Amino acid sequence: MKWPRKVILVRHGESEFNRVKEQQRKDPEYQRFVKLFEQEFNLDKFQRHWPYVKASKELRGLAVKMYRKYFLPYSNRLTPLTDTGWLQAERLGRTLKILPDARLPDVILVSPYLRTKQTLEGMTRGWPELAGIKQETEPLIREIDIGLAGLYNNWRVMETFHPEQRYIYLRDGKYDYCYPQGENVLGVEGRMRLLSGKLIREFSEREVLLVSHHITITAFISTQERWESQDFTRKDDENPIKNCSYTIFVGDPEQGESGEGKLMLQTLNALPCS
Repeated sequence: MKWPRKVILVRHGESEFNRVKEQQRKDPEYQRFVKLFEQEFNLDKFQRHWPYVKASKELRGLAVKMYRKYFLPYSNRLTPLTDTGWLQAERLGRTLKILPDARLPDVILVSPYLRTKQTLEGMTRGWPELAGIKQETEPLIREIDIGLAGLYNNWRVMETFHPEQRYIYLRDGKYDYCYPQGENVLGVEGRMRLLSGKLIREFSEREVLLVSHHITITAFISTQERWESQDFTRKDDENPIKNCSYTIFVGDPEQGESGEGKLMLQTLNALPCS
């Protein structure tokens, strides 16, 4: 079989950015900002009044206030885990160690971002034997590049000051929208196809553990399951990949064409034992 025997994909634990998103969700003032944003920036308004659509003074003021209130001094690459994220990672390591068919992976591929490297470190506390496994930093499994949006720590804040980006997103949708100076889901799926080639060339019949990110893991699933763009959007909305969840593909030599086998989805977005 040309495919790995097993591929385990792990999303990083809670990051400082994830913590801030949860705080925003509970903040009445932030919710007021969201409501006003949605009132002012809707597809019908853009289609009827573009290029004259811009944010009101009130919306711009709230956007600045939210930016300052929830400012994070980190780049996307250097955003660290929270204390909760470290605990999640250790718990995940313990969980993977005791799965019914558990065995040590032959290789660990980790995204170059700080939060994924810290997640692997935390997992090793729960599964110490991982420390003896070969590890590779793999740029292909980094998170989607959010480009200019990274300067604002929040896509709504960015789009308040760049209304054309909101129009493009509403017109094109989650799958096709490309962050300015960044990439779109299609670009991430392209990286996942390159990753599949590497898995075949270098890790046939082996077990591989990947420590990666939300959109990247979803894109890997999408390429293996051959989703259409609307499938990606719907499934990501319905069941987004959670912090420190694990997804497992198992190589099946009886599937695929010409006896080459295929990766079959066994476990999706499962959380570690408490």
